[in-house]
Amino acid sequence: MSAVLRSMRDESPRAPFDQLKARLDDAAVAPVFERVRGAAPADPAIPAVITENRRARARDRLAVALATRGSAEVPGVLAADLERLTRDWAQTGFDDGFEPVLRFEIRCAQERDLVLARESGDPAAILEALEQDYRRQLAERYGRIELRGLQTTHRVTQALQAVFVPLHVADPILETGKDGELRLSPTLGQRRPIAEVLAASERLLLLGGPGSGKSTLIAWLAAQPAGVEPNPETGLPPGLLPLVLAARSLADGPLSRDLIARETGCDPALLDQALGCGRAFLMLNGLDEAPEPLRRELTAAVCAFIAREGSVRTLITSRPVGRKDDLAEQLDGFAVHELSDLTQVEVGVYIDRWCLAAELSLGKERPLAEREAATAAEDLKARIGRSRPIQRIAVNPLLATILCVVHRFLGHSIPEHRATLYDKCTDALLYEWDRVKFAGDTAIGTLDAVAKRRLLMGVARRLHDAHAAELPESEVAEEFARVLPDLGRSADEAGRMLDEIRDRTGMLVERRPGYYAFAHLTFQEYLTALDYVRHREFDALTAKYPDDWWHEVIVLAAGVPGTDSGGIVKRLLKINKPTTVLLAAQCLETEVDMPLAYRKKVEVALAKLINSTSDDKLVELFNAPTLAAPVLLKLINNSEPDLDLLLLAFMILGFAKYEPAIPVLMALLDDRRLYYPVPLSAGLFSQAPSVGDLAATFLIRDFPETLARDADLNSRVVSMAKRYEDYANAREQLVAVKTATNSAEAG
Repeated sequence: MSAVLRSMRDESPRAPFDQLKARLDDAAVAPVFERVRGAAPADPAIPAVITENRRARARDRLAVALATRGSAEVPGVLAADLERLTRDWAQTGFDDGFEPVLRFEIRCAQERDLVLARESGDPAAILEALEQDYRRQLAERYGRIELRGLQTTHRVTQALQAVFVPLHVADPILETGKDGELRLSPTLGQRRPIAEVLAASERLLLLGGPGSGKSTLIAWLAAQPAGVEPNPETGLPPGLLPLVLAARSLADGPLSRDLIARETGCDPALLDQALGCGRAFLMLNGLDEAPEPLRRELTAAVCAFIAREGSVRTLITSRPVGRKDDLAEQLDGFAVHELSDLTQVEVGVYIDRWCLAAELSLGKERPLAEREAATAAEDLKARIGRSRPIQRIAVNPLLATILCVVHRFLGHSIPEHRATLYDKCTDALLYEWDRVKFAGDTAIGTLDAVAKRRLLMGVARRLHDAHAAELPESEVAEEFARVLPDLGRSADEAGRMLDEIRDRTGMLVERRPGYYAFAHLTFQEYLTALDYVRHREFDALTAKYPDDWWHEVIVLAAGVPGTDSGGIVKRLLKINKPTTVLLAAQCLETEVDMPLAYRKKVEVALAKLINSTSDDKLVELFNAPTLAAPVLLKLINNSEPDLDLLLLAFMILGFAKYEPAIPVLMALLDDRRLYYPVPLSAGLFSQAPSVGDLAATFLIRDFPETLARDADLNSRVVSMAKRYEDYANAREQLVAVKTATNSAEAG
């Protein structure tokens, strides 16, 4: 606070506090209390005299809070908040510990500087007080995040800073060449911290899928306190004034100072000052949520506003819409970046923070909360590290949150069988989250998780049958209308339900205006499997085995309760292709109660496949590495495999980038058994490496990001890998065999 404001606070003459309090009580507080009298039923367990005493204390407390502002005037917004607060407080019987009233008292005290500054007439003091008040509003609006899915009777929030994990972006998707034409960047895919990009980009278009953290990033940036030095966490220069606009709330027409002031709540005088000295930071969130004609008008309006106002730092977020270069062409001069998926390390950090916030939300002492959060987080991270299906889900903040919620629901554990895991995840999305967002009188809010899953099965299947990533709104509504009568609801509710889903984070999301998709392909696959099982279409499903788009659906169908798991395996083994044998082996993992006779048949078929040294069998394995990897990992982890099987497993695990293999490879670093050339490896090696040398080589070549996180391990692995360089030649030969076979088949 400046010396001017301190002086006014300490020395400005004003009416005696008691007189001011009395005036405010008569004019503002007493009328509200009269209006809410009898608004809440009396609690028969509490004597009436206690309720009246509480009521008197509550009235006095609010009058004192208003008087703290230093003015007899009560602005309209404050008066409305006072009425709302009093009604809510009455519902608790004016409980002395009602937390919202404490926030109201703090707010009134914080507004005192602005009241006194305005009374002084000092323009500099007024602007400073306006900015302090505006930043306080930003912190209240954006500085906290709701922790959904904790199964509490009230909403639980935590400071956003406590759970926010800094995001990363890929290098520009597009760049402008010397000829002025847009083209794909040669460095596409390289990750950089968001702070680095924000520091380098005066104008930035940030793309990201549903749940990738775009809105949370904007909230985090808006809630950052003002500083006199650059903020290394954000990369932004000091003193910027955040101006947050939601694209869906804007109408067509020009982007003006008046519109920005109205939408953001920023005082026009403060906005004028920020624009005039280049401190304005305009953030337009969710450009994709505007319909196509309006989206084009908005992009044109933003560019015109920047051209008119001069130096305006601008950040626009959007889901990818249209052609890759559509938005870039419309937003001339904007750098274009796309948010990257979280790494496993970043997921771990997010889990640590979420678990701690969840424990603290229960009112536990911090030391106890930290211990219990650490236990829960370590268990969840360990399960993710062991399970490729779980790793597939944990790729962005939304999906990582779902796993945290499921983990907490199930007593700090999480299913490792895929069908059960996805069932619990869809429960979290379809029921536990939606009951917070939807009121009881909404159409979709009254459906339970089973009914919502049933509603979405047809949508998922239509998408998957078409190899599509999104479905037009008309087709989603058509599917809803077809299913709703089976759920005892009118088909006419389909459109209403879609309206309620729009712009809400959940299972089905509006990827771009008028088009819907699932939050993650995993959920589309699971719901498609449910639909095939419900219709008992096992022949049609297993016949799709040549297309790897269907592999996960086939395997999941074997694990759905009530399915014909033995029949699915029988059909796959009858086809007797390497791919179908591997699919059958994975079915044993999703259906834990597979009949013993079928389990033995799968084991026999798998042994024949794995022990084969024929080129065509090897090529089949390398053509389906994501199927072969979990099967091979289980074999080498649960037995004493021969060295040829180890080499085959290492190569396929590396091709598949199968991260659950990392701890197994690390455990084999000390295995000094020499790998002598035998049938599978004949001619591939100039000298015999040890098993440890092979494991080190695979780690350094196929999982370098893991080693980058552990300097000691990296040094050890690199030194071991240098002793054995023939792996590269071996891998090249296998790739050549695979390529030649594929070419022959194509011919």
